[in-house]
Amino acid sequence: LDTYDARLPPRQALAVRARLPQGAHLPHPAIAERRTKAVQVDLGASLAVRLDGELVGVARSLSLRVEPDALTVVV
Repeated sequence: LDTYDARLPPRQALAVRARLPQGAHLPHPAIAERRTKAVQVDLGASLAVRLDGELVGVARSLSLRVEPDALTVVV
């Protein structure tokens, strides 16, 4: 699970967001990247939740984890 923590001013956040689909948002000095098996995020207020760019709902907190062998890809 790749996680990113960014504290950006609105103008910079928009510029970084535009580069997300191409993967060009990193490296960036204000974005911390880490790989982990699980993460708990408390949002404080209800916010839209997007996974892989798709709106999946609204939440105040998220608990995410990697499930080993949950996906099989055949090429």
